[in-house]
Amino acid sequence: MATRRKKGIQAALPIVYGNETSKLPDEAPELQFGHTHRWTVYVRGPNGADISHYVRKVVFRLHESFTNAVRTVEAPPFEVTETGWGEFEIVIAVHLHDFPERPIKLTHMLRLFPPEDQTVIDDPSRPDLLVMERYDEIVLNEPTEAFYDHFLQNISKTYPMTGPVWNRGAEIAEAEMLDRANLEVLRQMEELRHRIMEKDQELARVKADLAAGAAMQGAMGDSAGRL
Repeated sequence: MATRRKKGIQAALPIVYGNETSKLPDEAPELQFGHTHRWTVYVRGPNGADISHYVRKVVFRLHESFTNAVRTVEAPPFEVTETGWGEFEIVIAVHLHDFPERPIKLTHMLRLFPPEDQTVIDDPSRPDLLVMERYDEIVLNEPTEAFYDHFLQNISKTYPMTGPVWNRGAEIAEAEMLDRANLEVLRQMEELRHRIMEKDQELARVKADLAAGAAMQGAMGDSAGRL
């Protein structure tokens, strides 16, 4: 039996992905290998929200110099922690419960040092922590009914974790992304309203044409009856 889908429905699945990093302490054994930082790359929900009800697993492809460079995480928290000294691009594949055969591909540049043009908010309890992350939404067209219902039931549940320390650039980027998402929703609603109005007008024209045709046929019938 074919899987039933929610026709005409889009599901926007919010995620936050990025990395947090801090300098290794002086007594860290990794220093002997030239490592300078401990970092964690992750895919999370905004404000620690649980994403396991729509994310099945996350695959992180690290630099080839790492042992087991491809790391698969099948349960939250969806993250990988390592130590190192260099910055590099990480490829992230997010596998969803509803579309397991079509993972969402993301790329993230691992950052160990703050960009020169970005002001970082200091946290006295974690003075060396740097967070570089971004907010995004995975949009699913016509999700399955079971997935959509499960998504609605669990969207408010959270997975317990310590919240990230935001840098100002990430905070602004998330706010801008949310503004764009809200504008897109408003645009789609306005477009849908116009389409409904056009359909209503078209239906009214068809009804008027049918009524006019029926009236004409009635008039012709009356004329024929008088001949």
